[in-house]
Amino acid sequence: MVYDLAVALKARGHEVSVACCKGSKLPEGVEAIETVEPKMTPYGDWWSWEKEHYELYKHRLKDFDVVHDHTWMAWPYIYKAKENPELKLIHTHHGHVAWSSPPPVPKPCLVGLSKWHANVMSSRLGVTVRHAYNGVDVDSFPFKAEKARKLVYIGRMAKYKQPHVAIDVAKKLKVPIDVAGGERFVEDPGYVLRVMGMCDGLMYKYHGEVSDRKKKELLAEAACLIFPSWMGEPFGLVAVEAMACGTPVAALRDGAIPEVVVDGETGFLADDFDGLVEAVKRILDGEIKPDKCRERALLFSRERMAERYEQLYYDVLRGEEW
Repeated sequence: MVYDLAVALKARGHEVSVACCKGSKLPEGVEAIETVEPKMTPYGDWWSWEKEHYELYKHRLKDFDVVHDHTWMAWPYIYKAKENPELKLIHTHHGHVAWSSPPPVPKPCLVGLSKWHANVMSSRLGVTVRHAYNGVDVDSFPFKAEKARKLVYIGRMAKYKQPHVAIDVAKKLKVPIDVAGGERFVEDPGYVLRVMGMCDGLMYKYHGEVSDRKKKELLAEAACLIFPSWMGEPFGLVAVEAMACGTPVAALRDGAIPEVVVDGETGFLADDFDGLVEAVKRILDGEIKPDKCRERALLFSRERMAERYEQLYYDVLRGEEW
């Protein structure tokens, strides 16, 4: 998200700098403020790692008109509270908020990834939270109108994402499925082994973590992305990526998914396993048109994301903080 946002903001004429791990790939013309080595495991002391990152870039915070924080622990608010109350700062939270209270400033300018996510954050923290949808580089996703009669699941191999349900649906309907996604940032390695064991390498293929190119290939070929997550999805990025390829989505009616997938137009939403099976059957029968999916994905482009954040930046600069 940060990469695509930087690209789109740069295209809109803004100067952009990114505080990032050493070796990060950034768009041409975007300044890299390199700090720490990347953290490649889900475990360990994230608090100290983010603090070390913060200590190495905080001297630069005063140099910018607006600081847009994407860190998990929102460290720049410490700088704003203790050293520079005039700092123009907003924070986007990329997941479930685990904080027990908002950042220690009067108007923290928090942003959720969807209306649903913003409402959940606001209820938990007792402050106003606005929303900005994530965006993708739609043009980089290959549109394909003719689909193979198979399903695809792409997402983390985590229990709350429920890839096992995707495989169960495929087996119920006796259709092939490609299962791909990250194995590192999961809490239960045993669950990953369970998912792998459900696949036979023939009709039900387990790919593990794949390249960006391979991900797009799998999404474009499939007749349907199956999205069985039941975690309270803050957004649902892979649904947008699938629609950019012209691929309909069969999903559980969870979190922000109804804001992304238009039920009956770009896919079908279900409330349980049987409903998910029926949703996939209807998609396989051709009830959803690929061009409608692509049109929907354009509403979640990185250009639209940048336009929305630009509005929020200008609100902060005008003193209209929230």
